[in-house]
Amino acid sequence: MGFGRLLSLKMDGIPAKLGHYVVDNFDPDSLELTLTSVTLAIDAEVVHKILGIPIGGVSFNALASREAHDEGISKWKKRYPPSRFISPKQMVDMIDKESNGEDDFNFRMDFIICFYTI
Repeated sequence: MGFGRLLSLKMDGIPAKLGHYVVDNFDPDSLELTLTSVTLAIDAEVVHKILGIPIGGVSFNALASREAHDEGISKWKKRYPPSRFISPKQMVDMIDKESNGEDDFNFRMDFIICFYTI
């Protein structure tokens, strides 16, 4: 269902400030998250793309199993120093470093993993 990507990552902290930032900058009426230089629409399609959660009408038993690490995850992890753990701070720093207003796979992974830890 897509959660394997999240379960295989080990974290060593919780970025509480990120959680407050997300809550403070999320508009539940428009379903938009406003960041410093970009506004992200958060809808079922975005959640589907990030987590792999089906958009309605699919039985859990009908879902095919997925590898814990696919090519995209491997490329994402290689951006960080080799370690058993990737800290939320490392991810936030990477978002700052690579932020160019693009809603790409690496940004989504960094953001959703940080958000997931809250």
